[in-house]
Formats: sequence, C-alpha cells, structure tokens
Amino acid sequence: MNVTTVHGCELVDGSVPVGTGDSGTADTAGTDAVYAEVACDVTGRFVCEGRHHACIERRTASPGDDLGAYFAGAWLSETTSVQAFLALAAELERLGAPETLVARARTSALDEIVHARLIAGFAAEQGATLGHAVFRRIPDRDPLSLAIENAVEGCVRETFAAFVASHQSCAAAPEYRAAYRVIAEDEVRHAELAWAIDGWLLSQLDLAGRQQVEAAREAAVQEIYDAVTPPSAGAAAAGLPSVEASHRLLDGLVLHLWSRLAA
Repeated sequence: MNVTTVHGCELVDGSVPVGTGDSGTADTAGTDAVYAEVACDVTGRFVCEGRHHACIERRTASPGDDLGAYFAGAWLSETTSVQAFLALAAELERLGAPETLVARARTSALDEIVHARLIAGFAAEQGATLGHAVFRRIPDRDPLSLAIENAVEGCVRETFAAFVASHQSCAAAPEYRAAYRVIAEDEVRHAELAWAIDGWLLSQLDLAGRQQVEAAREAAVQEIYDAVTPPSAGAAAAGLPSVEASHRLLDGLVLHLWSRLAA
C-alpha cells in the first residue's frame, strides 16, 4: 500500500474513515491503492462538486467569489472525493460486489489525487487559502442505503460534473483547459462507474427498494435545477457554464439518460 498526503491535508485525529483499521490506514493489502490522508472546515455544497460520501462530516472552504476562492473550493471537493472513493470501495468489497467495481473505485481515488494537485496549483497561483474537511466513521450500511447515495452522488451529480468539466475544457482560460480536459476524461469514467455500481446494487434490491432509488435520483436532478446560479464574475476564467448553458446540459441528460431510465 502507498500512503499519499494530498497537498494541504492530513487525517483528523480520531476520525478514521469507513473501511479502515484503527490505525487509520486503508485495508488494501495486495493492491496498489493509495490512501489519501485528509484533514480539511465549508458547510454547504456546490451544485457541481466532487463525489460525496456519508463518511464526510463537513467541509469548510475559504469565503469569497474570486478565482482563487473558486479554485480553493474546487480543490476541497476533489480532495474529499479521494476519501469518498476509498470508502465506497471498502463498502462495495464488504457487500460482495464484483472485484472490478472495487478496483475501479480505488483507481478513481487515484484520479482525484491528480485533480486535487492540479487545482491546488491554480489556487496557489491566486494566493488562495485552502479549506478543511472532517471525516467520521460510519456504521455498516445495507445495499439500499449505498444504492441511494450512489444514485444521487454518482448517477446524477457526478454525471453532470463530467459534462461541466467538458464545458470548462473549452470555455476556461487557455492556461486551465488542459487540466480540465484531464479532469473531464476522468469524470466520464467515474460516471460510468457510478452507473455500473447502480446496476449491480439494483440487482440486490426488491421492487420497493428500486423505487426508492429512482425517487432519490429524480429528487437529485430537481435539486440541481433549483440550485444552479450564475457563476461569479471573478471566477469567469474557470469557464463555468451560465445558468442557461447548465440548464441545456441538464435538459439533455434528462432527455437522453435520466428519463429513459425511469421509463
């Protein structure tokens, strides 16, 4: 096992993420997984941010609406996504999911480390102060609980995030586009993983459980519609889509993906 500390973070004392031993090291014997030690205080959530997990207790980003504050917030999202994917992998393994899904979740954590380092560099160039997150141990969850979280965080939020990152790879200032191309390509794979996990978890549920998952997915889509706001002028160089462009992205996903799933 490799142990990597993401820039600006360390594990909070007494906060051992789900799926780890008391020492705070991930149970990844026989794998090449990387465990990111992260201690990070932004409550509230961005419309499009990194994958969330129940083990993330809170996130606190630096205040402000300039470019540096945007990158600091994005860095915090990418950083906590590292632990989210490692915790997801541990839960999938405990539930007996196919090893390919477990391995892909761990690989996604490695992707998020790369993203965090890229964004940390941009934040540093702007003189931004990086934020803070606190993790907690959670009890073992059943397939339904994980399926609902994955439907919201992966099938909706992360799928939308892949489209937003693709938009940024074209609309951001030239010096940021290459990084967002890398991020967009990885986020597409993460979205594909979420849908693969969705398929496996739904196979473990009865009809009532599958209906709960679909209801949560529909509510998450509406939540994004309701939460879209104009990007701040100070962060224009990041290439975030306008409200109109965000709604077009969402409309396309509803038409070609989410509504077909519900049909």
